[in-house]
Amino acid sequence: MAPVASGESQVQMTMVPTSGPGPPGSAGSISLGMLVDFIIQRTYHDLTVLSELLPRKTDMERKIAIVQFAHRTRQLFVRLLALVKWANSAAKVDKCAMISAFLDQQAMIFVDTADMLYRMVRELVHARLPSFNIPHAVDVLTTGTYPRLPKCIRDRIVPPDPITPAERKATLLRLNQIIQHRLVTTDLPPQLGNLTIANGRVKFQVSHEFEATLTLMGDEPAIPWRLLGIKILVEDKDTGNGTALVHSLQVNYIHQLIQSRLFADDRPLYDLYDCLHSFCQSLQLEVLHSQTQRLIHERWSDHIRLEEYTIGQSLTVSYWRAQLVEAAQNKLEIPVTHKLTIAMHDNDKSRPLQVKHQPPLPSHEPVQVDHAIKSDCLSMEKLLVQTVQARAYARLKELQLQIKAHNRDDQSLICGIPPVLKIPILYPCTEVEYMNIVADLQTGMLQPMFYHGESHLEEMEKNINSDASRTIRMVSDLRFVIARRRCQHTVLHLPTVCHRKLHLENFQSHPISKLSSHKVYLRLTRHPGYYLVVEFLEGQQFYEIEYRYHLLQLKDQSVKLKAEGESSDSAVSSHAGSLVTLDPATFSKEVGTATPGIKRKISIQHGHGGPQLKRERVDAGEPSMYLPDVAHLISVCDTQIPLISLCQELGRRGIPCQGVQSEGYDVGLGVKLLALPSLRGIPDHVVFKLRSDCLGCTFRLQGKTSRVWTAELVFANCQLVSTTQREQTSSRHVYFTYDGLKPESEPSSSNNTENANITLVMDKFMQDWHSIAEMYATVLDFARNYKDPNRQLFQMVEVKSFSYKRLTLSYGVGRSSTVKIQWVPGENGGSFKLGLGMVGRVNNPNCHMVVQSQLQEEFNTHHNIAQLIQVLCETQSPLQSIIRLPQTTILGCPNKPLSPTQTFTILPQSSDHVRIAFRNLYCLDVHCRGRNLVAIRDGAYSLFDVSKVVEGFTPTQGLKAFLSMFEDSMAHSRRRSASEDDNPPSPIGMDKLDTYMTQHQLHHQTTGASPLPRTQPSAYHPMNPMTPPTSHSNPATPASPHTSMLATSQSYSTSPGSAYPLASPPQLTPQHPNPGAPITSAPTPSPSMLYGTPSPSTFTSSSPSVRVPSPSSFVPAPSPQSMGIHMGPSPAFMNPTGPPSPFHAGLTMPSPGTRNPWPGSPSMPGPSPVSRVGMASPGVGSSMLSPPSRILPQRSWAASIPTLLSHEAFATLMTPSPPPGVMGGPAAYLCCPLERFLGCVYMRRHLQRVIQGEESLHLLPSSEPGVILYHVESINFRVQLNPSTLQTLHLKATPRPEAMEMWSREELNILESFFDTKVVCPPYKANTLTAFGRLLCAPTAVLRDCIQLMRLELFPDQALKWHLQWCLTIPPSGSPLAPPGTPAVVIRTKILFFIQLTRMGMPPSQDSTVVVPILYDPSTNTTQQADISNRAGASGGAAPPNALSGMVGDMLKRWASFSQGQQGNDCTIFPAIRDLLHNLIPQ
Repeated sequence: MAPVASGESQVQMTMVPTSGPGPPGSAGSISLGMLVDFIIQRTYHDLTVLSELLPRKTDMERKIAIVQFAHRTRQLFVRLLALVKWANSAAKVDKCAMISAFLDQQAMIFVDTADMLYRMVRELVHARLPSFNIPHAVDVLTTGTYPRLPKCIRDRIVPPDPITPAERKATLLRLNQIIQHRLVTTDLPPQLGNLTIANGRVKFQVSHEFEATLTLMGDEPAIPWRLLGIKILVEDKDTGNGTALVHSLQVNYIHQLIQSRLFADDRPLYDLYDCLHSFCQSLQLEVLHSQTQRLIHERWSDHIRLEEYTIGQSLTVSYWRAQLVEAAQNKLEIPVTHKLTIAMHDNDKSRPLQVKHQPPLPSHEPVQVDHAIKSDCLSMEKLLVQTVQARAYARLKELQLQIKAHNRDDQSLICGIPPVLKIPILYPCTEVEYMNIVADLQTGMLQPMFYHGESHLEEMEKNINSDASRTIRMVSDLRFVIARRRCQHTVLHLPTVCHRKLHLENFQSHPISKLSSHKVYLRLTRHPGYYLVVEFLEGQQFYEIEYRYHLLQLKDQSVKLKAEGESSDSAVSSHAGSLVTLDPATFSKEVGTATPGIKRKISIQHGHGGPQLKRERVDAGEPSMYLPDVAHLISVCDTQIPLISLCQELGRRGIPCQGVQSEGYDVGLGVKLLALPSLRGIPDHVVFKLRSDCLGCTFRLQGKTSRVWTAELVFANCQLVSTTQREQTSSRHVYFTYDGLKPESEPSSSNNTENANITLVMDKFMQDWHSIAEMYATVLDFARNYKDPNRQLFQMVEVKSFSYKRLTLSYGVGRSSTVKIQWVPGENGGSFKLGLGMVGRVNNPNCHMVVQSQLQEEFNTHHNIAQLIQVLCETQSPLQSIIRLPQTTILGCPNKPLSPTQTFTILPQSSDHVRIAFRNLYCLDVHCRGRNLVAIRDGAYSLFDVSKVVEGFTPTQGLKAFLSMFEDSMAHSRRRSASEDDNPPSPIGMDKLDTYMTQHQLHHQTTGASPLPRTQPSAYHPMNPMTPPTSHSNPATPASPHTSMLATSQSYSTSPGSAYPLASPPQLTPQHPNPGAPITSAPTPSPSMLYGTPSPSTFTSSSPSVRVPSPSSFVPAPSPQSMGIHMGPSPAFMNPTGPPSPFHAGLTMPSPGTRNPWPGSPSMPGPSPVSRVGMASPGVGSSMLSPPSRILPQRSWAASIPTLLSHEAFATLMTPSPPPGVMGGPAAYLCCPLERFLGCVYMRRHLQRVIQGEESLHLLPSSEPGVILYHVESINFRVQLNPSTLQTLHLKATPRPEAMEMWSREELNILESFFDTKVVCPPYKANTLTAFGRLLCAPTAVLRDCIQLMRLELFPDQALKWHLQWCLTIPPSGSPLAPPGTPAVVIRTKILFFIQLTRMGMPPSQDSTVVVPILYDPSTNTTQQADISNRAGASGGAAPPNALSGMVGDMLKRWASFSQGQQGNDCTIFPAIRDLLHNLIPQ
């Protein structure tokens, strides 16, 4: 195949001979795959060479080379494509070629055969067999070697032994000596002085140019130097990317050229240096040229230009081209063109490249520029930067000289790299206040930089580059800009907002228009209606500014002002008010002296012509960015403006003050009041005493960010001495703080905001001042009684703290309880608030928390601290006992098994009256009496008619008898007899006394006493504490229900007699018609005296009145108040004037009389039963007729009569304790006796409902109260409370006469014990009793087996593995058939009950406890486990699966199958369960 021409080169197709037989023409062919491979390798090689050479060519040369490469490669692949297409259609040619080749091969075989035959004829003649080599054969066979081989063969094949290291070292040392000798004896260039001789060679190195290695081949002088290697050290660190700058082919060419010169020249080393040095300098110029082109294309663009480049000689570049372009565009004078030229030295070629500048650079410039190119750093950009920096310094120096010519005191300086001209604007000048002028490195234009004048930069730049004189004038104008910025910087963190303009309606006519145009307005954010105006004036010197300050007040401003930088054209104008010029010196610590470090010239005058000039010059040592006078004036205005507004507000309220005064050593400002505000509704003597004790009142304003007003009141002669250490001083300081924020309802106008804040503060202060007066009035009376040794209040209470705002008292045992009294202002004038707490670490809360609201309401009525303390001390013990009652909730109540019911609910009625509800069914009224007594009655009875029951409650049967068990000697001494309460008089049979009572009524109507007017107690006069009366009245006699009404009236009317039947029996006191006089004789007869029954009033000991209805509702009588009986307290503590009882009048129980037209008493008019008994009218005489006494039956409403208990007995009643006579079990659960009694009554009441609901239970009539008799088929039952304790409920079972032999006494005893200890025991669940009642309805055989199971529970058999317990209610983990708490016994056609099995000797857990539902079928006599899986799936409330449940079911089924027919007619419940207890073994 002919060679293929490809552009400038040709591809020679080498003929590759094929191995083996083939067609005749195959020797000159080539495979197509190899041809494609050759073409691809050729293209890749050209592409590689092109990538290495292109970076060093110009842009046009690169483009030409790329186009040529693409054209050449395209032509080559086009020919290859044509060849491939031709080869696909050459099948016939190939077949002919194969035939021709086969024929040629056959012809060649014939020729070869003839030649072989001819050669055999010629050579066989000389072919003879040589003699055998016996010696060599013997050597090989015997020794295994061939020692007779000729040495010429060994010398040609085996190489000689190498020389030893010692010989090599000696040779190299000798060669080094020869090289040293040659260098000494020959002429050596000085640039090649850096040489190294080692290992038989010498290395010459010229820094950053080249490195050459030579050696000698012998020691003769005529032997030339042999060049071993060349290394070019020129680098391009900017654009070279670390690659070599010289191709290896070029290095080889230079190597051959230098070697040829070393053979032929007389001075070979000089030629070596000259040749390499010239090449390196040319290479450096090429590098600089390449960097210049890259700078033009990348960073410098048109700012530089490549003027001329001569390869190997010079390079010229011009810069700052922008000035030329601008001059050409504006048709101005063309400036000088700046150039730099890099060329070889004209005279000495050995010197480095030289740099020349046009025009020449000044020699005195501090920015030095290299005059020669350093080979270690070839950087065109660095050379340009150095050059333009030197040029920039020259331009800045020229501008500096022009400024100094205008201002001799100029302190501008040129510093930094690149050079910067710093021009101070205002002395002293900080770093950010200089105007910096720099020269742009690329354009050469001067550019100003000023931090505070961004808007002037463009104009300044034009002036600097065109006319320098305008620059000087602009520098003068920048002084005001800096002054304004300094002012803004000073107030940056102060509560102000800076404004450059302020739209005022009266600007032209206001004095503010006469101020300078250079000024700023500083709006005080805390006082929006005030502005501090800072005016700037030119100083005497070029770099000075004078400041002037004014305070501007706006009128009715209601617009939003724009901050600086925002558009304020749309802002609504406001009206300017007063303008006052301020002098900072007048506000300094000493008037007339300036602040140290500040020089001022002060002359302030007010007039129509405007204020005079005030100038200020700041010393150089003061921080220039901070204006102390501005900050000082803002602080003064911010502090004094609110105080001045306060003084104005005080003047409007008529409160004189001293104005704003400095306190101490100028530590603060305050406003002192000359007189305290007046008080309304406070007695004059209290106001006079309070003002005389108050030493002064001062208002202060504290805080910076959040302003807080503080009012300090100083008092002396404190009325109470507390135990607090900080209150032991002679004077007391009381502080009030008020937030200065305005209310939300106030408008946002500037004038109203400040006034609204001050008004709000003063309103709060007036409320606090009134609170102090209220507290002081109350404490003043208390202090007088507290200090009285006869009243002994100090033994009952201790003053913990008295701060005039609140009073803290400790009382009770160990002074562990505290009460805080404080007046809290409100919308209706305010009221006292009581706070209760404990002292120290105690677990129980304050017992009075339950009656806190009642105590607070009563105290706000009487305002008597002594009375409050009396109530707290007398009710503490009962309330502590009451709060011990459990208030937990229980489940399992009838009809509501899922609804929790609270055990005890405490319902406070007043401070001394508490109702206690038991399970929302029973109710007790507890009245705290004086002298450690508590009165308890059944709260289910109505207060007006004991024959009626309060809706929602049920009377508690036997309550009177139960409470009488806890009476001690103290309470018993106040009762006449216990039978009087349980057997009250009956109104039947009183007709005989009609005539007697009528006579007394007539006499009473004619001679009835009219009580004297009674004085209403003052709100600020102390009410007497609760003290029992000294009269010999019946302890069960309640007070009149109309005491509060009578106390408010001015005079009493005629005694009502029979027309007004009252609850209390009359006390015949004709000797004392005055209601205010206490009665010490003529005891009040009890209703029982009419029938010969002695009254408790026969005892001489006094008893406090009980505000509960009297049982004699059928015997109307006048109240003790109408009879002249004084119900007030004993004079042992308080004033004997006799104020009403401390108990709230509104909470007093009214009379239960059925006919009573007395005001406020619900009754029906009718004849008085008193007339039937012939009782004398009050005031006529004390004699009365007594019919013969008789034994009265017990009445159901006996418990409505209060029972008196001492505090100790009441605590015993409420304290949890084990029941008497019970050793253990659930019945020994700790609960109070009251809970056990009410629980038993509750269970007894529920038992009657159970009997009525079960058909098999039959109720029997009973003549004994409180005893329930009923029977089942074969057993009679008797249920009653334990008569000795009334705290346990017992069951007595006896067989019926016809079934005496069916039951043994042991079985009945087990049933009784189970009822006592497992059924009616805490927590007294009604459904438990329901389940027990259902169990009694079971057939006799079933009941007998159930009793045996009860025996196993009461007396466990230790031989069994499991302990059994009855589940009378469904437990939480029991059956999902019914909710938890439901009765767990169901008796229908089948019997279902639940038992719980617990493994003996193991703690209760899920694996040791299982609840088993037992289902007994009487028809088949089978006992098995109830299958509740289907029901569980339907209800979705199944308990978690237990492995024991499945085992129990399997055992019961297995036992039923084994014992089928063996039990006969006997019930299988007990045998099956006993077998289960004995044989169940969990796996």
